[in-house]
Amino acid sequence: MSRLQQDGRHRRRRLSHRTKIIAWAFIPAALILGTVALVAFFGYRQTTADVVMERDRQLIQVAAMQLADALEERVTPLEQVARVLGVAGETEAAQQRLLSQSAQALSPFDGGVAVVDERGTVVASHPRRPALLGVSWSDQPFFLAVEKSRQRTYSDLIATPAGPGAKTLYTAAVAVPVVGPEGSFQGAVVGFHRLDEPAAGHFAGSVLSLPLPAGRQLYLVDGRGRLLYHTGPAAIGSDYSALSTVRSLMAGNAGALRTVDGSGEAVVTAYASVPGTGWGLVSEERWSSLIAPYARYQNFLLLLLGLGLVVPAVVVMIGVRRLMRPLEALGAATRDVAQGNIGRTVTVRSGDEIEALAQHFNVMSAELAASYARLEERLAARTRELAALNAIAAVIGHADDLEVILQVALDETLAVMDMEAGGVYLLDESQERLALAAHRGMGHALAEAVDGLAVGEGFSGEVVVRGEPVLVPDLTQDARLTRPAARQSGFHALATFPLQASGQVLGALFVLAPETRTFSPEDVELLTSIGRQMGVAVENAHLLRRVQEAAAHEERQRLARELHDAVTQTLFSASLIAEVLPRVWEKDQALARSRLEDLRELNRGALAEMRTLLLELRPAALAESALSDLLRQLTEAVRGRARLQVALEVEGAPPAGGLPPDVQIALYRIAQEALNNVVKHAEAASVTVTIAFGAAGVLLSVSDDGQGFALGHDDGHSDAFGLAIMRERAVNVGADLQIESAPAAGTRVTVVAPIAEK
Repeated sequence: MSRLQQDGRHRRRRLSHRTKIIAWAFIPAALILGTVALVAFFGYRQTTADVVMERDRQLIQVAAMQLADALEERVTPLEQVARVLGVAGETEAAQQRLLSQSAQALSPFDGGVAVVDERGTVVASHPRRPALLGVSWSDQPFFLAVEKSRQRTYSDLIATPAGPGAKTLYTAAVAVPVVGPEGSFQGAVVGFHRLDEPAAGHFAGSVLSLPLPAGRQLYLVDGRGRLLYHTGPAAIGSDYSALSTVRSLMAGNAGALRTVDGSGEAVVTAYASVPGTGWGLVSEERWSSLIAPYARYQNFLLLLLGLGLVVPAVVVMIGVRRLMRPLEALGAATRDVAQGNIGRTVTVRSGDEIEALAQHFNVMSAELAASYARLEERLAARTRELAALNAIAAVIGHADDLEVILQVALDETLAVMDMEAGGVYLLDESQERLALAAHRGMGHALAEAVDGLAVGEGFSGEVVVRGEPVLVPDLTQDARLTRPAARQSGFHALATFPLQASGQVLGALFVLAPETRTFSPEDVELLTSIGRQMGVAVENAHLLRRVQEAAAHEERQRLARELHDAVTQTLFSASLIAEVLPRVWEKDQALARSRLEDLRELNRGALAEMRTLLLELRPAALAESALSDLLRQLTEAVRGRARLQVALEVEGAPPAGGLPPDVQIALYRIAQEALNNVVKHAEAASVTVTIAFGAAGVLLSVSDDGQGFALGHDDGHSDAFGLAIMRERAVNVGADLQIESAPAAGTRVTVVAPIAEK
């Protein structure tokens, strides 16, 4: 063997020994270092998992709140339509026009908008679908829910088959109740979101706009676990109720957990309920993508094995501390936001994903604070507007004076609109001129200058002709202002609206401001509502005046008939007797004396009839006079009118304070009805009216010797309606009414009424 070969074998042997020595020295340290490194690695990964799940739980809750805000903004046009329908009430044609006029605001509801009445029947739709009109939704869960709660209701997934061979149409409905001025349920306005691909642009946009990190699978489920939205659109409509996270969500829980998806891959799932909807928002993020940024540290661990024990431990401790500190700060800030400290921010200078996450959190917190501020402003404004509308509705419901109603309504309008002056015009009886019925803040000279407008003259006259509002930001720049006093009034901004009721314009409402002003759509909506309320008040005043005139005319006609049927006939008979009495006296004085007695009875009867008519003119006298006097007057009137033998018997004395007014009036009316029945139907020769007062009650009896009728068959009696009225009057005052009659045996009506102790 050559020397060169021997040196090579020796060198290989020395290298082998060096390796063994290094291995013997390094293996224990490597094992310890590897164990520590692995423990640190897995501990770090678990900590990261806990922090990520807490982060996802907070993020999904905030995202659910923002989604609820986005859905609420979309529902605002529906609530505005419902409010208009509830305040003014509309015909079906007007409801259809209202939907068409609100088409732009209702465009987010790409599945269409429908109006249903209080029975659940579709009365209007947009886009207009004639086949849909008249369809009943009374059994739809969302209609039953909104009818019961009188609040905005979100439906579960609605699956509608599109026909043979076509895809099923998926929609979700939002129902807003239509509530009348007195809180009555009048129906609902229902908007539909298209959920199916590719029509779900509007609805999906609300979900896609949520500030969640990319790379997540996001889906939205309804109250029964069916998909309303999914990152994969083909899954919409699927039933996810069997998933543990969805079951927990349906039970009202929220949180985050590690689980396995349908493909068996580990994921982190976060879920939360969307406030006010009954829906749930769920996000899934692959666990592998969460730990991917930390995979490079595995190679770094190999390097740590050669650096010893101390340095890797220190590096790991420092690294964990630096990573955990911003995450803990972010978690604390998230908890503060969840507890209501809106606007909280956190500062992280890590330069990695955690810093980006902190920046996203700060942006989200700032937007949430701004959203809450805007919501509070809108809520305050709406509260003031509703208070004004309620005040106007209250004065309309309780005040009788139209001038007071208009003045109070004008004051409330100026206050809620923050305007300096205004007025109300009403059409006069000629329907050709406008009279200033109420004004405020204008001054006497200006009020006289603008009073008496012709229809079509000026801004308010134009409003009455067109039936539409006129808005003028700056009067000084408008050529339509022709009256010098109005141009020199110092006012710049003007808004005038029609007073409408039942499709007619009855006047105009205008408000003025000393500075230029642009009127917002909310201002227009509020003034339109006020104009309609005031229009209803004016219409009610007109109707009340007509009703009063009609009632007065009817009362005059009734009195004329009574005078003709009773007093006039009696006086005519007395006049005939008086004319022939001198000739009868010359021939037969006994007969003449009999005719004188008849003449006296007729005059007494006529006088009693007149007094009875006067009592009808002043009903309060029925309660003020003694019952015995009333009955004596009534019997004398019947005796003179019907020439019957009518006797009145009074037993005992009424209580010291008199009878209760309701009892006395009821007894008088029953006696009056009973005597009328005797005159009309009994063919009697005599009638006896008895009134007996006792310690505990009073008895009234009206008996006659007429033809009577068979008891038990009074429904066929010619005056069965009068008998029913007598029974009803007796029941109303707690009295007992008995009717005794038989064919050819007369009739007896007896009433016993208790007298309550005072």
